[in-house]
Amino acid sequence: WTPKKNIYLNKNDIIDLIKMGHEIGFHTQTHTPITGLNETDAKLELITNKKKLEKKIGKIRYFSYPFGEEMSLGDFQDSIINEEYDCAVTTIEGFVSHSDDLYKLKRLSVVDGSISSFAATIEGVRGIAANSYQGVSKRFI
Repeated sequence: WTPKKNIYLNKNDIIDLIKMGHEIGFHTQTHTPITGLNETDAKLELITNKKKLEKKIGKIRYFSYPFGEEMSLGDFQDSIINEEYDCAVTTIEGFVSHSDDLYKLKRLSVVDGSISSFAATIEGVRGIAANSYQGVSKRFI
């Protein structure tokens, strides 16, 4: 799959990715910092807009925090995310272990966005992180 000139995915692009085995997560609709939202606006960003997308593409289980805000959310934001999503990824660089909080998962970056950089990252961590990734993935089965 190669993205078209337009950097935004349409419904058919997303459906194609799902058919290829990719998971689609949610990241808010407007990329607004959710720490500053009141409860009504937070529900709109974290639930209402997610449900609209789910009507088009199916269940969304994963969340990605905008701006790496995962460490400073308020009680109602944490509650919404914990109720609506199976896990959430942060902007914190690193490996995941089976004991990590499912709502504060770290990730590995692809340095230059190229396929070769992505392949090198995956190959480099495959052996090191095999046990960690298996521990987390088993929790979703």
